[in-house]
Amino acid sequence: MDADLRERILSNGDVLFDIEMTTYLSYEPTPQEIEAIEIPCAVTAGADNRDESVPGHWRYEAAQWLAAHRDVPVVELPGGHMPYLGQPHAFAQELQQLHHSLGK
Repeated sequence: MDADLRERILSNGDVLFDIEMTTYLSYEPTPQEIEAIEIPCAVTAGADNRDESVPGHWRYEAAQWLAAHRDVPVVELPGGHMPYLGQPHAFAQELQQLHHSLGK
């Protein structure tokens, strides 16, 4: 990682964890709230996390739970967590196709 970017990220740690993530991590919608969402949406998961033996599998499981409550399939995207960093072109292509399939 570029030294300047690394320093900027580390310098913003307090903002990220004390301000931004606090609200995000404390939000726990009920299954009923999730089921009541009326806009078209898709639930995605990284294909690399499908395997139960990988450390990120819990993300795939969370996507399965959410998809079940939305009554939609899990749409697999290339990579694992944050694929836009490791596989940006493949991720963008798949995301664009998904966007079109939702009728946008």
